[in-house]
Amino acid sequence: MNDYKTCCVIDKDSYYVDLVIVHMESDPQTGETVERIEKHVLQEGESLVLRTDDIRQPTLRTHAGQTGFIRPRWDDNGWVEGCTEAEIAVWEAEHPAPEIPPKLPTQGDINSQAIAELSILIASGGVENV
Repeated sequence: MNDYKTCCVIDKDSYYVDLVIVHMESDPQTGETVERIEKHVLQEGESLVLRTDDIRQPTLRTHAGQTGFIRPRWDDNGWVEGCTEAEIAVWEAEHPAPEIPPKLPTQGDINSQAIAELSILIASGGVENV
């Protein structure tokens, strides 16, 4: 047997630490199933939350204005925000949303602008009607 599952690691206070792959392997000596966590060693107080269709890895925010969590905490019913409103305000001030670059005009926008300018020029007598 060589199966796996994905789990979220939480610390002793139930805060999210990492997403890991847990291999389910058969012990060659005993035949019992053993779990081997890939690329993570559980620290004292850490535990695993099995990732299922209903329980997913929490979405972490990278800047203000996004949905998701700053410091996700597991409460046995799902992920909740672990920061207070004051901590969220400080974090958002330190991680402002990126500026949205101005929208580039489409070819249709450029054509419409050129037609409008030409119409004004023709109406003012600056160009003869062709």
